[in-house]
Amino acid sequence: MAGGYRLFPQADLRDGLLEVCVFPKANWLTLIRCMGMVFGGQALPEGVAETFRAETLTFSSASPTPLEVDGENIGHLPAKFSIQREKLRVVVP
Repeated sequence: MAGGYRLFPQADLRDGLLEVCVFPKANWLTLIRCMGMVFGGQALPEGVAETFRAETLTFSSASPTPLEVDGENIGHLPAKFSIQREKLRVVVP
C-alpha cells in the first residue's frame, strides 16, 4: 500500500511487471467516486475497474492522439511501456 493507495496491494517492485488499472465504462461520476476512494485508502468497488499485471503494455489509436505521462506531453500514440528489471539501484545508509 504505497502512499496510502490500495489499487495494487500485492504490487512488488522486483517482479518486473506493470500493475494496470482500466476503467472500461468510465464516466465523470464513476471517476470522481473512485478517486475519493483511492485517496481515502479504500479499495475500489467490485466491477468498476479491471486490474491486471503485464510485462509490456501498448497503447494505440486509429487517429493521432497526444500522450501525456506524469503531466508532461511526451508525444503521440502508439506507445509501448515496459519495466527493466533491477535497473535502478537504491543505496540506503
